[in-house]
Amino acid sequence: MADTATCDLCGADLLGAPVRYRAEVRIWAAYDVMELSPADLRRDLAGEIADCLKRLRSADPAESTAAIAEIRRFDLCDACRRKWRAELPEGEKEDLTKPCAG
Repeated sequence: MADTATCDLCGADLLGAPVRYRAEVRIWAAYDVMELSPADLRRDLAGEIADCLKRLRSADPAESTAAIAEIRRFDLCDACRRKWRAELPEGEKEDLTKPCAG
């Protein structure tokens, strides 16, 4: 868990700072809509499920969970926020100037 009193990147004291920032990164497995083909219907699905369960029994629970979804939060000073933001890929952005739908 992030320590809200210091910047998670540079360690600067945030308690006396005029502003501090909280960044949140959400990562999750994205799946496309499944389309079944005749070949899919001929697969040994019970065997595939059994193999998957066998792998999961010996897998590290934390790693298995992180492979599906992960959320990380960071407390940042203004300088590190600017640096971190500049290094982010463009990606999709939400328009924060529009009112929330309600």
